[in-house]
Amino acid sequence: MDSQHRHELEQSDLAVALGNFKQTWEKHGTTILVTILVVVLAFTGYRWLQRRSDDLFEQAHRDLAVATTVDDLTEVARTHDSPIREQAYLKLGNVLLQKAAMPMERPTDPEAAPVPVTDEARAKYLADAADSFNQVLSQRDAAEALKINATMGLATAAEGQRNWDEARAKWNEVIEMAGETYAAMAAQAKGRIEFLDRLSEPVVFAPPAPEPVPTPEPTVPGAGADDATTPNTPAAPDTSTAPDTPTLPGVLPGAGAGD
Repeated sequence: MDSQHRHELEQSDLAVALGNFKQTWEKHGTTILVTILVVVLAFTGYRWLQRRSDDLFEQAHRDLAVATTVDDLTEVARTHDSPIREQAYLKLGNVLLQKAAMPMERPTDPEAAPVPVTDEARAKYLADAADSFNQVLSQRDAAEALKINATMGLATAAEGQRNWDEARAKWNEVIEMAGETYAAMAAQAKGRIEFLDRLSEPVVFAPPAPEPVPTPEPTVPGAGADDATTPNTPAAPDTSTAPDTPTLPGVLPGAGAGD
């Protein structure tokens, strides 16, 4: 009896629930469907944007990894956002420092022979490298490690320009920025300052050799000043004091034997 009564109650509750659902659906069914559709579309759109963002981020890292020339790195820095932009500028500055330090460079034509790096080209490489490092420092959202590396690049560029005071000031900035968090960078900066102190000292060369003492020309004793230039030339015999030529009796002087 109890089980039958319970079964009747369950059927009654189910009938009531179905009736309420039918009334609710007839009244709010469209709103419920629209809400479900909006939630599904929003979730799908979020997943698509997240996947696209991941793809773009991976593509940016690939572009940065394969870029090795000045033009390629400049393009990566201009077309990508942080943090790829700061990393591209930092890599570009290091490439320019390497070009300034090389005695020879290869032209754009791969078949052309290397040419010497002129002083004007070296100065431009150093100036462009400093501009690239300053681009990193100008980004507010750049990571602290990237800013420290950019300051180290500015110090190296100042060394290449022989601006010792500027280089020393930048290395001191590196020490202050690195602190204990980046102890290795601070230690490297301290070592460069010590090396910089020795590098900026003028090189003392050996004193110039004394001028050679001219060797005097040998002279003949008793010779005059005009004869000093020909000391070994024998004097010609003086015929004014020679004895007269003897003549035979009866022969006139100057007569030949046939006379």
